[in-house]
Amino acid sequence: MDSTNHFQLNGNGFFPDKIYRSSNLNFCDNLIIGRDVTSNQNMFFIYDQNNQSIKEIKYRPFLEGLKANMNYYSATNIAANPERNVIVTAMYHMDLVHLYDFQGNLKKSIQFSENPVPRVNEEREALALEEGYNGTSFIFPSENYLYLKRSHVEVEKKGGSYIPHETFTIVKLDWDGNVIGHYSFDEEIGFFCVNEKTSDLYIIVHTIEGMNEYYDLKKYKI
Repeated sequence: MDSTNHFQLNGNGFFPDKIYRSSNLNFCDNLIIGRDVTSNQNMFFIYDQNNQSIKEIKYRPFLEGLKANMNYYSATNIAANPERNVIVTAMYHMDLVHLYDFQGNLKKSIQFSENPVPRVNEEREALALEEGYNGTSFIFPSENYLYLKRSHVEVEKKGGSYIPHETFTIVKLDWDGNVIGHYSFDEEIGFFCVNEKTSDLYIIVHTIEGMNEYYDLKKYKI
């Protein structure tokens, strides 16, 4: 760390101390857009490297009864497109997608289900994820589209344990938030990417057999 409170990145200049504990980073010219993993108030930030200022955007929705681990329960994925002046946030544990401009103003909100926000357990002051939920665990952005890995989680209770059963859909949106299509999968899928020139979808598929874990790369036409 140097005297201006910046951290040296190997081959990439300095990383500002103000946003050191962050994830889901998008580098757009002089702006860094991402999520402070320690914040219990803000969904994401817009950091201007020119004047070292930071704009923080509050959680949406901000649930009054949710007080435990808000930075976990309200965590979001982020993708940014400076040419379209759009920042997209898609939440891990809520079935919500928000579109903002680069000034942090809300442009549009989308929900994929009738009840997109899980119930807040008042006793634990946490989301009742044990009752099941929908959310987005990954975004692959391209020049013209966004591909969201949407998870539908149903939870089975066995004795004192909760066993999640997860199914997956990849939802294709344009940068205006319009749904273009969706692709459903019976197997567990991990990270993926899309070659739009060839209409190929590449997915890492994870399976467990006994004590062994396997990762396969599969290709689909979309």
